[in-house]
Amino acid sequence: MDILKLLFFMYLAIFILIFPIVRRTKKEENDQISTGMEFFVVACLALLVFIPIAGILFASYAFFDFSSMLKFIEFSNNTNAILYVLIVLISLCFVEPLITPILKGVSTLIIPASFVHITNPVIEILVNSLLVYGWSMIIPGIFINGFLGALGIAVLYYILSRVVFGRNKVEN
Repeated sequence: MDILKLLFFMYLAIFILIFPIVRRTKKEENDQISTGMEFFVVACLALLVFIPIAGILFASYAFFDFSSMLKFIEFSNNTNAILYVLIVLISLCFVEPLITPILKGVSTLIIPASFVHITNPVIEILVNSLLVYGWSMIIPGIFINGFLGALGIAVLYYILSRVVFGRNKVEN
């Protein structure tokens, strides 16, 4: 129940911060928007901030429950799960796109181009497993069953990213 209170007060604070901006914009543009519409717009804008927060919380709790079934990874508490999921998602969004193309380019120098459809997914899975395993070593309270556990999580992420997010084509 404490998290709901925290979310409510965060929403209220964002609402209070956004409301003067909407008022000032209305006065500058001489719009004829009613006060009720102003409150509705501010409420919707304040809710937009919570979409990523809700997504991260959902992903971390789903990951926490899912990990208890598979035993790839264990968390000491939900806070560690939220922190771990947030950091891993950020690193998968920003670090992985920087490292993977470099390794794919180097692999084309070593491995013949006819094997690119095999090497590209392998490189992505290895980079993702290194990120997953590396962050589990840095953040306390996260226990992965060796590199094979991280590899299993990376394979699961690779399959989900292809099926759910529609990344079906292998990039060259």
